[in-house]
Formats: sequence, structure tokens, C-alpha cells
Amino acid sequence: MYVWEQPIGRLSSDISFSEFSVKIFANFRPLVYGIIVRLILHQFVTEKPEVNKEKDCRHLPYAELLSPREIEVARLASKGLTNAQIADELCISIVTVKRHLATIFKKSGITSRRDLTDINI
Repeated sequence: MYVWEQPIGRLSSDISFSEFSVKIFANFRPLVYGIIVRLILHQFVTEKPEVNKEKDCRHLPYAELLSPREIEVARLASKGLTNAQIADELCISIVTVKRHLATIFKKSGITSRRDLTDINI
């Protein structure tokens, strides 16, 4: 370990400003390097376009609208399985099934489980 990388310890009045600065930099080097890397990489990051959640997405195929797990839940629900049966089949909780169904209804614009049979998922 270099002299300037040793812990700061007690600050005495005879320490020079340059020695103090080197010790501070040595102790906070990971933080400084992280900030520098972030500033450099920030210019290469492309910003994601804003998605308007209010936009009507009914024209899109449901496979693109729903996550793979939501598609599984929708298929099982369209076969007439109850929330408990879906939860047992997919090894998830009933609350999670209810949340997936609510998300499916919101994304696809349907209002009931009966409507799931009308859309081909």
C-alpha cells in the first residue's frame, strides 16, 4: 500500500494541503472513478421513448401486449379454470393470479373472463 493510500487517521496541522488532497482522493477513489465512468457512459445511453399508457392498444396482437406469464394465465382462465386452479397449475399465489387477470383486462380492454374466450390467445 502506498503512503497516500493509508487511512487518513488524525489530521494534524503540519499536514500540507496537497498531502491531504491525495489522501482524500485515495480514500474516495472508487466513488470518483464511478462518477467519471457514469459521466462518460451517459452520453452513449439512448433514451427510451415515452410510452403513452393512455394510448389504445387494442389494434396490437395480444401476444405483443401481454407478458408470457399473463398469456399463460389468460389461456388457463379462458379454459374455465378458477383462480385457485390457475394458481395451483402455475405454482403462484391466488393474489398473483388476480393481479395478472386485472392487468390482462386492462391491457386488452376486456371486462370479464367470458371475453377471454373471444380473443385468441
